Amino acid sequence: MVALPPAPQGLRIRFLGTSQGLPFVNVFHAQHTAGSVTANDIQTFANGIRAAAFAQLPAAFYASSSINTFEVTDISSSTGAVATNTTAVTGTRAAGSGLAASTSYAVSWNITLHYRGGHPRNYIPMTNPLDIVSGRLLLSTAASGFASLWAAYLTAFNAVVSGTIGITMGMFQYHAHHQVVNPPVFYAFTGVRVHGRVDSQRRRLGKETGL
Repeated sequence: MVALPPAPQGLRIRFLGTSQGLPFVNVFHAQHTAGSVTANDIQTFANGIRAAAFAQLPAAFYASSSINTFEVTDISSSTGAVATNTTAVTGTRAAGSGLAASTSYAVSWNITLHYRGGHPRNYIPMTNPLDIVSGRLLLSTAASGFASLWAAYLTAFNAVVSGTIGITMGMFQYHAHHQVVNPPVFYAFTGVRVHGRVDSQRRRLGKETGL
């Protein structure tokens, strides 16, 4: 696999967590406002992103889910700094029981770029069957509540700073018309919605087991 080109002023953020005792990862991207950043800046971003999550996201996750590590990587070069904050943020929504670890709700991010196919998404673990109706749909009040929480998190995320250096959540376009875009182009998120249909992330079930 060909390595992706460096992303100008780019950051990759990973939420590393567990739900029902099984691992999950949510990946985000952002762009900072400086010409370059230090390892201390990356650590400050990790701390601020964790603080924003603690302020806005507990009710967006179920009580059986926990984000255990907030990892930020400078992707402006192949040797960019990496920092982590390992103070966990645990969900507060009633956990329930009976759903497979693959069950998720989808957070879809709005951008100004138009193209065929799905736009940036994150898949959040679900554990409470009471939030599902008609066998496939997310309870409308749950969907609207989750959307409000993620919108608030977007605002809080974009308020994180290290000194005078700010960050903006968004996506990098690495491919267009079957070609690699070098350097990749950044598109800031302009809003968020939560899908009405329940989604799935099969890899969260782990490897197949023998019978």
